[in-house]
Amino acid sequence: MSDVLLDSNVLLRLLAPTDPKHVVAADAVANAIRAGHRLLIAPQVVMETWVVLTRPAEVNGYGWTPEASKEALDSAMQRFPLAAETPDVFTAWWRIVPDGVRGKRAHDARLAALMHVHGIRHVLTFNLDDFKNLPDIVAIEPGVPIPE
Repeated sequence: MSDVLLDSNVLLRLLAPTDPKHVVAADAVANAIRAGHRLLIAPQVVMETWVVLTRPAEVNGYGWTPEASKEALDSAMQRFPLAAETPDVFTAWWRIVPDGVRGKRAHDARLAALMHVHGIRHVLTFNLDDFKNLPDIVAIEPGVPIPE
C-alpha cells in the first residue's frame, strides 16, 4: 500500500467532533488505515491546523485554547508520522513554483514538494482544486478509495 499525506482540512475535521465533516474525515482515515495505507502529516499541516483551531469562531476558526489545541495535535503527531522538513523540500518547491504557481497556492506547492521528497503520491483533502496541476500529486477526497 502507499503513503498518504493528510491535508490540514482533513486533520482539522478529524480532531473536531462537532465539525459537520468530522464523521466523513474519521471514516476516510479509518478506511485508509484498514486498507493498509500509512497516513502522514507534515509540519506545515500541523501549523495550518493550529491556526484554525486557535482562531476565534467569529473569524472562521474553532476558538480552541492553545492548551486544547496542543493536546489534540500532540495526539495526532503520535498517531500519524511526521514527514520531516529537509532542505530538499525547498529545492523541490523552487522547481515547482515557476510553473504558474501564484499567491496562496505556493503553500499547496510546498506540500507537494514535501510529498515529492518523501515519495508520497496521494493527499487526502476536502479541497481537490488546491492540488490541481501540481506534478505527480493525486488528490483524493474523503469517501473515495485511495488507489494503491
